[in-house]
Amino acid sequence: SDSDEIRAYVDVIDDKEQEYLKQSRAHLQNVQFVWDLIPLNVTQSDRREARVIEKQGKNVHFELMELMSWWKAERETALIEMEQLEERDRVLIKKIKEYKEAAADYQK
Repeated sequence: SDSDEIRAYVDVIDDKEQEYLKQSRAHLQNVQFVWDLIPLNVTQSDRREARVIEKQGKNVHFELMELMSWWKAERETALIEMEQLEERDRVLIKKIKEYKEAAADYQK
């Protein structure tokens, strides 16, 4: 059914979100790692290089965060659609039941 498909889609989104979170944490750890490697007596160019690496790490992190918020929005939309479909199913089931009862009454 439609709502099963959407539910599966939501599961995929949840998995992606976890994946992005892991990647994001790994990037931030790499950035920290770079800074931890730099002793106090380093040259200016070492520091510049470290800043470039840090910036790249942060950029990737922000990109991942943007992707995650996009996935979250997708997930919200999917859940709303699922609720609407489930509500539609409930209404249809209720109508069918009413028609069956009406038909039974009519045949008496």
